[in-house]
Amino acid sequence: MSEREVRTFCRVCEPACGLVATVSEGRLEKLLPDREHPVTRGFACNKGLAGIEIHRDPDRLDFPLRRAVDGRAERVSWDGAIDGVAGALRALIAEHGPNALAMYVGNPSAFNTLAGPAIGAFGAQLGTKRNFSSGTRARSTRFPILRTPTSCSSSARTRASRTAASSRSRIR
Repeated sequence: MSEREVRTFCRVCEPACGLVATVSEGRLEKLLPDREHPVTRGFACNKGLAGIEIHRDPDRLDFPLRRAVDGRAERVSWDGAIDGVAGALRALIAEHGPNALAMYVGNPSAFNTLAGPAIGAFGAQLGTKRNFSSGTRARSTRFPILRTPTSCSSSARTRASRTAASSRSRIR
C-alpha cells in the first residue's frame, strides 16, 4: 500500500489554511493542519478538517448532471456538459448580446490567486463588460453620492447633498 503526504490548502473560506493530506492508493485518508505553512502555521478550523467528510459524502457530486425534459437529473459526460453550457451561452449572446452575461467573483474565490484572472479572462472571451464582486454588491450603497438627484423633492435633494458632503469628508 502506497501512502503519501500531500501539502494542500482548504478552499472553504478566505484564509485558505494550509493542510497536509494523507493519500493512500489514490484515496484521501486524513487531513491535518500544516505546521510548516508560512501563514497559518498549523492552524485549521473544523470546517477545513471536516473536508475529508465532505470529500467522502455519498451525496457529493463527482460528475455532471443535466435536467431532462421530464425534470429528472440525468448523468452526462464532461464533454457533453461543456458542449451544453457553451451552446446555451452562444444562444444567449446571439439573442441578447454579450452584456446579458456578467461575471461575479465572491468570497472565497476572490482570494484565490488563479480564480480572479481566470474569471476575468472568461468574461473577456465572452465579450461582456459586466464584472461584479462581493465589494460591488455589498458596498455600493456606501459610495459617496457624486451628483444630486434632480428628479426628487427639494427636501430629498437637501438630504442627498448633506449625505454627499458627509461622505466626501469621511473619504478625505
